Amino acid sequence: MIGMKALRHEVEEVRAELKSQQRPVFTAAQDAPEDTIEGNIVLDSNGEAPVELPLAFETLHGEFRYQLTAIGAPGPSLYIAQEVQNGRFKISGGRPGAKVSWRLTGVRQNTNLIVQQ
Repeated sequence: MIGMKALRHEVEEVRAELKSQQRPVFTAAQDAPEDTIEGNIVLDSNGEAPVELPLAFETLHGEFRYQLTAIGAPGPSLYIAQEVQNGRFKISGGRPGAKVSWRLTGVRQNTNLIVQQ
């Protein structure tokens, strides 16, 4: 369900490759300023579904962007009934039992520069 970008791992791979070639290693990298989580959910008998977020996702992120896609049948009335609040958001406007793919992107509130030598 969670697919967060991790540039630190890529930086470590580059550093290891350069070290194996006995070259000086100076790297600086900016992590991507946002993280995305995604999943699928089935709507309840009212055509709604609350989506629970991972612990602290709301605390660490802001400026949320939402994407909804109906699966199996059109869902032209799908919408975000409640924006992120208290670790969840709510999807509504679909037919009962419909499956919905969702994606939530949040801008990280603590963008840190990684500088390594």
